[in-house]
Amino acid sequence: RLSAKTIRNLFSMLHAAMEQAVGNGLLLRNPCDFVQLPRVKQSEIQPLSDTEIAGLLSNVKGKRYGIAMLLLIFGGFRLGELLALRHSSLLESGGIWYLHVEYSLNRVTNFNRQQGEPKTILRLGEPKSKRSRRDVPLPPQVLKALQEHMRRQKDEALSSFGLYDPDPFIIANELGGFIDPTTFRTWFVHQVETAGIKRHIRVHDCRHTAATLMLRAGATSHEVALILGHSSSQVTEKFYLHPDLSDRARAVRKLECTADKFLID
Repeated sequence: RLSAKTIRNLFSMLHAAMEQAVGNGLLLRNPCDFVQLPRVKQSEIQPLSDTEIAGLLSNVKGKRYGIAMLLLIFGGFRLGELLALRHSSLLESGGIWYLHVEYSLNRVTNFNRQQGEPKTILRLGEPKSKRSRRDVPLPPQVLKALQEHMRRQKDEALSSFGLYDPDPFIIANELGGFIDPTTFRTWFVHQVETAGIKRHIRVHDCRHTAATLMLRAGATSHEVALILGHSSSQVTEKFYLHPDLSDRARAVRKLECTADKFLID
C-alpha cells in the first residue's frame, strides 16, 4: 500500500491537472475537491543520545568518511547536501568559516536511458527548497577536523598522477569524486553497529540530533531553521520543540519557591 504522504503528493499533481481542466472549460468543477485524503501520521523524531554521539564519533575517528559524522551531527546537513559539498564549499567571511550549500547529490530516473544503461543515475541538482541554499557556520572543533581532512585529501591528490579531481568532494572516493549515497548509508550502518548501538539509527537522525543540540544550547527556532534550511521556523518548532523529561523537570524546579509559599509545614 502507498503511504499517506505518497497519496497526498500524487493527489496534489492530480488536483492541479483537474484545476487546469476547469480553467480550460473542460470540467465544471474539480472532482478532486470532494476527495477525503488519509491523514499523515507524523512519527516521533529520535535524536541520538549523548552516549550514542560519543560512541559514534569515537568509532569513526581517523576513518575515511569520519568527517561526515561530525558534519552531520553538528551541521545538520541532509545526506544529499553533504555528499555534494566540495573543497570550494568551505568559505570564510569576517573570521567566520562556513560551508556553502548550493547543490544536492540525488539518484534520479534516467529518462534518456539507452538499452543496457541503468534506470537511475546520480546527479548534482538543486537542493530541496529555496531555503535549502544556505551558509552553515562551523564550530571551531569541526572546522579544525575538516581542514585536517582536506589536507589529507590534498596529499592523496599529489600521489594520484594527476587523476585527482581539482576541486574534490569533501566526502570522496579515492580520486576525489562523489560517492553513491547507498555506499555511504551502508558505511553508516556499519559504524552504528560497531559502535555498539543496538537500536536502528538512520543518517537523517543525525540531522534531528543537530537541531536538538542547537536548541538545547540556546539557539532560537529561527536560527535553527536558517542553519538547517527549513522553510520556516514553524517547521522547526513543530518537529523539535518537544521538551523531554529533563527539560520538564527543570521547568518544574522553577516552581519550588512558589510551592514553598503554600506548602510550608
